[in-house]
Amino acid sequence: MCRMAHFGNCDPETADQEYCIFHKPDKNENEAREFYNKFVLKFFGYKSPRSEGLVFAGPVDARGFVFPSATSRVKYREWGETTPFRYTLFKKSVDFSEACFSSDTLFFGPPALFDSVTFESHVYFNDSNFREARFCKVKFFKGVNFEGIESHGRMIFEECQFVSGQKINDVLDVRFKGANFYGPVIFDHCVFTTDINFESVHFHSDAIFGDEEMLFRSREEYPGGFPFKTHASEFHAEMDFHNSEFKGNVNFESCIFDKKVNFQYCLFSEERGETNFSRSRFKDTSLFDSAQFRNVSFNSVVFEKDVSFNNATFHGDTTFEGSVFERVASFVNTGFYDELSFANCDFKEGADFLGKLKNETDTSQLWNFFKSRFSNIQALIEVARVQRLSFEKEGKRDEADRMFVLEMRAKRKLRLLNSKEHLAESRGLSKLKAYFGYLGTWLGVQTEKVLADWITQYGTSWRRILISSGAVIGIIGFVYWILSMFSEKVFLGIPVGTIYTCEHCATGGILGFLNALYYSLVTFTTLGYGDMHPTGWLKALSAIEALTGAVFMALIVAVIARKWMR
Repeated sequence: MCRMAHFGNCDPETADQEYCIFHKPDKNENEAREFYNKFVLKFFGYKSPRSEGLVFAGPVDARGFVFPSATSRVKYREWGETTPFRYTLFKKSVDFSEACFSSDTLFFGPPALFDSVTFESHVYFNDSNFREARFCKVKFFKGVNFEGIESHGRMIFEECQFVSGQKINDVLDVRFKGANFYGPVIFDHCVFTTDINFESVHFHSDAIFGDEEMLFRSREEYPGGFPFKTHASEFHAEMDFHNSEFKGNVNFESCIFDKKVNFQYCLFSEERGETNFSRSRFKDTSLFDSAQFRNVSFNSVVFEKDVSFNNATFHGDTTFEGSVFERVASFVNTGFYDELSFANCDFKEGADFLGKLKNETDTSQLWNFFKSRFSNIQALIEVARVQRLSFEKEGKRDEADRMFVLEMRAKRKLRLLNSKEHLAESRGLSKLKAYFGYLGTWLGVQTEKVLADWITQYGTSWRRILISSGAVIGIIGFVYWILSMFSEKVFLGIPVGTIYTCEHCATGGILGFLNALYYSLVTFTTLGYGDMHPTGWLKALSAIEALTGAVFMALIVAVIARKWMR
């Protein structure tokens, strides 16, 4: 008895053998001819004058069938010297579940496995095994099931149409769930007008859905031996790639997605390859939450509805250059660990990288959050810039100021890291020059840290500048008070000096300290009333305070005007 008898579709004449002719693996040429002849007889295939190929008017149950390679000697009536299923029309449901297609197929010219075939009812390929497969100009009118298939060579869908039909048991019409593609899979100029499910699919090689120039190096590796271009696919219904895995190059360039797209928990190019969504258009909600990317391009992409990259991770070069986000783009808890670019992007309703931290006022906490998500400083700068511009577009000035502070801190750190890397890479005399360059950069960074960040938070905090001004007045006033007690002491031939030069100035106790604060305030504001003036070394200290005060007064005016008058 045939080992595949449980399918209930064995050939009666050979069913008593280990494998009937339909289920027998490794068929020779004579067995291949017998297989195809009996296949047509079993399912009442006939040649229609209105069709170039055979027509199967009834249901076709080919579960577990092993389809051998076809040669010119495999003929049946009008089948001719073309390969199986060329221009074939299936009017009822077709079931190829657990079938094995062992023939090799070429990209150009015969033999081709499914060429200009029309399926007018549902067709099942689930759990089938393909060595090579090409579906050229195939029309699926009522859905197709490729769940659990294994493709060990190239699998091509060229100019195929997946037309909207009815759902079966609430399952999507086009299903690739759990499929494994060990060779390249190419969707060339396909049109999808029904829902598609690619959930938990594993792409072990290249996956191409969009524009792609490919040069085949040799006829042995890729038959044809010359370049060709795949055209962008159009998806007119919902697509679900949830939890799929792409291990090779992935190309969705110039694709059009009319409905919701789900790439949540997908793994893109973990080991090698690149992912390309450039010039694509997403007309409905697109979800990339918790996806993992490596070397991905979203250049010139248009997102017309909501787009979410929450909890996604990006490794390698990541670019969103020139993209348009019509709605809010969500990047909450997204990690960028290498180069990142949002150059010339248009966020029409803003972007969200902060989530619940959007209203956080502590810049230190925000800085720690960003550092935990971005190991690459350049990526941190880019995200802070985009979030700042987003807040400015929304009119949230205070939040934008906090992003500006983070952006400037990151730029400061990047300058120091670049200088340190230059020092480490330098050799010989250039290393000495690099050392002094690093020293100058370090001093500049520390000066900026104190004067720009600590004192004013890069001109965004009027409270800090007022507190800093009060601290300078109080500290230097205290120094005046203390040093004036040692006015007769001589240092480098010059006495320490005093500020108490008026006739009735109290020099000791609380009154003496208050007089010192008064003098410090007058000096800081450069009013110079003249009732008190310094002597000795305190002249130099007064000059320094006056210069500091002039700078601080200008900062106070600028910061307060910026915060309150804008």
